[in-house]
Order: sequence, then C-alpha cells, then structure tokens
Amino acid sequence: MKELRGGNRKRIKEHNRILVINHLRLHGPVSRVDLARHTELGLSTITYIVDELLRDGIVVESGSGESSGGRRPTLLEFNGAVAAVIGIKIEPTRILFSSMDLMGRIKEKTAVPLPREADSRELNSVLIENIDRLVRELPSSSPMVGIGIAVSGLVDHDAGKVLHSPILDWDEHDFRPVGRHFGVPVLVENDANAFALAQMWSGQASQHRCFLGVTVGIGVGLGIVIDGQIFRGEYGGAGELGHLVIQHEGTPCYCGQRGCLEMYASDDFVLGEAKRHIALGIPTQMGDPSFLTIAQVYGAARSGDACAQSIIFKQGQNLGIGLKNLVNIFNPGAIVLGGEGIAGGEHLLQGIASELYTNFFAKKQPPVQLKICELGEDVWLIGTCALVVNQLFRAPIYKRGSYA
Repeated sequence: MKELRGGNRKRIKEHNRILVINHLRLHGPVSRVDLARHTELGLSTITYIVDELLRDGIVVESGSGESSGGRRPTLLEFNGAVAAVIGIKIEPTRILFSSMDLMGRIKEKTAVPLPREADSRELNSVLIENIDRLVRELPSSSPMVGIGIAVSGLVDHDAGKVLHSPILDWDEHDFRPVGRHFGVPVLVENDANAFALAQMWSGQASQHRCFLGVTVGIGVGLGIVIDGQIFRGEYGGAGELGHLVIQHEGTPCYCGQRGCLEMYASDDFVLGEAKRHIALGIPTQMGDPSFLTIAQVYGAARSGDACAQSIIFKQGQNLGIGLKNLVNIFNPGAIVLGGEGIAGGEHLLQGIASELYTNFFAKKQPPVQLKICELGEDVWLIGTCALVVNQLFRAPIYKRGSYA
C-alpha cells in the first residue's frame, strides 16, 4: 500500500481502522450499517476499511442478521484465529509465557524460574528457548505476529528496553535481540500499564474512558487511562504510585526518597508490621517471625486473627490515601485493583474505603467505583496481547516496533 502523505491523514486512517477493529472485537458480529452507526463513521469509510480487513483475513463474514424490511444484512466478525501473539510476564522469581490468539484467549501457558544471576544475553536466550517451544506448537494458519513483554520498572516503550527495574535489580536490559531472532516486533510495557490495557480489552473497566489500574503486592503500580489511552507522561514513566510520598521524613525507600507509599502499602509493610506485633507479644496466630510469609499473614486474617486483620486494614488505609490523591487529580470513573496483594480481601478493601471515599468529589459526584480484577494472573498476559494487537492493527504505515 502506498504511504499516505500528511500526518493528519495517517492519524485519521489509523484511528478509524482501530476503531472498527476494536468494535468488531468487542461487540461483533455486527452489520456494516450498525458498525457505521456505532463508530459514527460514514458507510463509505466503513466499506473501504472492512474490504481491506476482509482481504487481510482480519475480519470474516459470519452469517446474516435480522431484516428490517429489505435484504438481510451480512454480519461481520473479528477473526482472532488469523494469527497468534506470545505474551510474557517477568516476575521477581519466575517468567510466565503464553500463546494467545488475537482476542487474548490463552492457548497455552507455562512458567519457568527467573535466572537471577543471568546477564542480558543469557536471559534473552531463556526467552528465545521458551518462545520457540510455544511457536512450534502453533498451527500453520495462526503464525506468530508479535511478542509482548510486561515487566516492572521504568520502560522505554519505543526502544523495547527496561531502563531501570529496582524490584528485578535490572538496568538497561534490551529485548530487541529476541525480536530480531523471530523477525517480529517485541513490545515492552510496564506491568501496571499492561494491567490497565487488559482492563480496557476484556476487564471491568472497558466501559470507562478514564480509569486507574492499580496493582499491589511486592510493589505498588499504576496504569493511568485517560480518554481511552494509556498515559505514559513526557518520558514514559508516568504511574509511579508506589513512590508517591505520603509520610514526611518517613521510612527510607530504595528509590532514595523517604515515606513512599510502597513502604506503607506493599508486602514488605505487612510482613514488617506482623513481625513487629509478634515481637511486642500481641496475641496472634501468626507463626515464627523468622519464617513468616505473606501467605501466612493472609491465612491468619481469614481465620479470624484480629492482629493480622488490623495490619491488613492499615495497609488498606495507607493505600487508600494514595488512591484518594489520585482521584482528586484524575477524577476517574473507576479504580481496578489487582496483584497478589488483593489476597488481603475484605480487610484490605475496608481500609481502602475508609480513606478513598472522603475525596474532594464525594459530595457532588457518584463515588468512584472500586473493582477487583477478575482475570487473575492472566491479566498481564492479556495486557501484552492488547499491546501487540493495538500496534499490529494500526494503518500499514505505522512504526512496527522494536526488533531492528
């Protein structure tokens, strides 16, 4: 296809193409007339885009709809099986791999230990080995078209690099050799942004134009969605909720600041408080502090341990302070909460609610909706699929990603 001249025409065509694909993916099967009505695009524009998508196999005709007096309309449907995506989530102790169709439906998933002492070349070799195994099992009709990677820390989205990840203790990790090996784009995203992308795609926030995706566990992450788009900031690092300072001259943080939210709302806070309470002789079912795990604290809380419950409630309060500040800044329709920390359950949510709903807008606007992610650990993998598919279905003149 010839390159279109003029930045505005390129952007308009790209926007319209994605608009059509996303509507078909989320609401298909639909007719051309309904597609034009819901996207507010002209029927001639819809016809041009749909014909192009039919030629590419991205859209298929799937029967006929009900007649309103004339011929029965032909229904159109997004063809998720036309290709496959490999999604990867890198965690502190393991790497999750998955193969998915273009709808984000997981076909196979596996986990391998994260080689902590491996250098960049060795880690990329581990990725290539496991991706290759998944690719060999794909049907020939569904070739791999991209690789998405979700990882904590500061990510250069355009360059396919992790600039700095304190949780993983990484600096300047380049994933582009993985893309070069397979000849496809490799797209890297901060894991909280991948979480938010998944919520837009198939989660509980798909109806909201402005929402926040918040992850809590080892760290505290934030994906910001404004007008249906991930907000990355001027240099790509927006969303460091964990390093919002909530306590002047508070606990030192590994980032160099003091009093960061992460020091009061992450797993380390819960474990530290549990050990402190045990040392003070406060009655509790929690075990030996030398071997205490976060799972034991959550288990004690579920069993009725008042000490464990109060610690998790306090964690929720601290997180609620951070979330309240975000509500005052962004005025979102919803906050979707996910990550390992949601195992804190009702006590975490009660703590959050005690602070969150006293925000500036509380008296005059509907309360911000607080939702728990229902996608489990698959949420990050689905987010990496959304990352690749959003890039893939831009107009043919788009910048294809970081593998060269």
